[in-house]
Amino acid sequence: KRQNNYYSYKIENIKKADICIFDVSYHSLGIGYMIQRTLEEGKPTIALFHKDNHPIFLEGIEDERFSLISYDKKNLRDVLKKALKKAGDLRDKRFNFFISPKLLRYIDKISKIDGITKSVFIRNLIVEHMRRNST
Repeated sequence: KRQNNYYSYKIENIKKADICIFDVSYHSLGIGYMIQRTLEEGKPTIALFHKDNHPIFLEGIEDERFSLISYDKKNLRDVLKKALKKAGDLRDKRFNFFISPKLLRYIDKISKIDGITKSVFIRNLIVEHMRRNST
């Protein structure tokens, strides 16, 4: 039971976090799993490793919100400061706008049918528009 509580505690903290930071200097399946969860939650994720312990497996992660960064004892503070700045720029931003009641009813209906939030529906429309119009 204690392990289940610890797992739930960690997952809840991931969900609440704005940015997640891990030290991946030593191989750990648990840390790898938590990194996967943070990226699934759309969180900017910083994975720091000591320059002498390069985590080759994590280099395969292709996600704009993931940063794999080397550090040493002398530069840790500066590396972390820069990484936090970059990750902060990748956080989701709030955007409010006005919409007619007719459009709102439509979005409500579609989001219920598709089982997604209204925000996800609108984001998907924007991403699709970007794909069609990219040059």
